[in-house]
Amino acid sequence: MGCEYKEQVQISTPLTLLKSSDDKYSCQANAQEVVSLRAKGGVQAVFGAVSASDYQWYWTRGGSPENPMSDTDGGNVVFGTPTVVGDEVQVDVTIKTAGTYEFVLKDARNCRVSVTEPVENIVPEWDALKTLSGSQIVCAGDSSGVIGVYDALQGYLPIEEAIDREKKEFHHLR
Repeated sequence: MGCEYKEQVQISTPLTLLKSSDDKYSCQANAQEVVSLRAKGGVQAVFGAVSASDYQWYWTRGGSPENPMSDTDGGNVVFGTPTVVGDEVQVDVTIKTAGTYEFVLKDARNCRVSVTEPVENIVPEWDALKTLSGSQIVCAGDSSGVIGVYDALQGYLPIEEAIDREKKEFHHLR
């Protein structure tokens, strides 16, 4: 009696890995998508303090062996610098090649979780109702001719309406 035993015990929250993506990969030249990863919980290397070095990050594409975050696949998969935000560690990954990616997170005890992100090269669908059309001018110097996008529902659209202002690309023009 009268004996006392004290021990520091760490009860950690489960290791979690969340992701979000800007989904901006496309069929355009120099296409890329940014995937944001957020790690939380698990066993930290130093008790009571979250550090970017608490986690090891890996990635695979199409079931290939796990690659460390330092392996950029020739610049096609580039991890940013992990940063601590509150009780999470966040890192952005820039992807420049289509495929199905698995991002793997390991904590200080080598516990593992993963998330998957499909990076797809989606070709926009052709809108059969809109076609490029033109008509001849009546006389030299007239402005009676038309070159534009013909919409079967709305008639001729001004060229400005055929431009995707956000991407600064022309649509339905070849």
